[in-house]
Amino acid sequence: MPDPVTKVFESTSSFTLEVKLDSQVALETLSMMMLKDSSNLKTILGKKLFAKSSSLMADYGMPESMVNRLKPWAIFVTLSTPKNQTGQFLDKVLYDRAISDGKSIYGLETAKEQLAIFNDVPISEQIILLEDTIKNYGKLPDIIEEMTRIYLARDLGALVALNEKYIKDGNAQITNKLMKRLVVDRNIRMVNRMANQLKTGNAFIAVGALHLPGENGILNLLQNKVHIVSVVY
Repeated sequence: MPDPVTKVFESTSSFTLEVKLDSQVALETLSMMMLKDSSNLKTILGKKLFAKSSSLMADYGMPESMVNRLKPWAIFVTLSTPKNQTGQFLDKVLYDRAISDGKSIYGLETAKEQLAIFNDVPISEQIILLEDTIKNYGKLPDIIEEMTRIYLARDLGALVALNEKYIKDGNAQITNKLMKRLVVDRNIRMVNRMANQLKTGNAFIAVGALHLPGENGILNLLQNKVHIVSVVY
């Protein structure tokens, strides 16, 4: 992290992130990704789409037999993220540091609440989103590179623009509905749930950058609740 942010983190007594990264979260996540009963993905998708999905998932170290047990949303979510290289990501790094520092740790949501956003999408729409993801999969490295550049430049407006551009590459109606649940609805929930930590004070709260900007973004929602918002870095 940049020095100014590290100094703030080290000086705080509590750390709050979107979801606490304990072993229970991992188990709940895996459970919700899996099809129930005797259902299998090959039957749901058909041979052609399943073969494409399975081939791409093999690059993520997932055998066909396991892919066949996953829900369609679990495939498109996996294919929309960079391949695991180190096992580390910023939330996990901060979480481990907070434990090492003896900070109180809180989560703004449960894993079930987060994943219900995908789980509640009708199967027919999950399949459309999967098809869009596979269609645009070749663009992912460029998208990740551009997103990283914008993130490091701390340009929230450009981040929103990139997200809107990506939405237009797929089924905009379905994707916009999903993004409302992923971003806007969760912003309201997270602002309400961070109230106790803000009231207590001396709290470090970390959320994804796309949750910050806009009329319905966390920064504006906090200001509407008469909090003073200023830039640290």
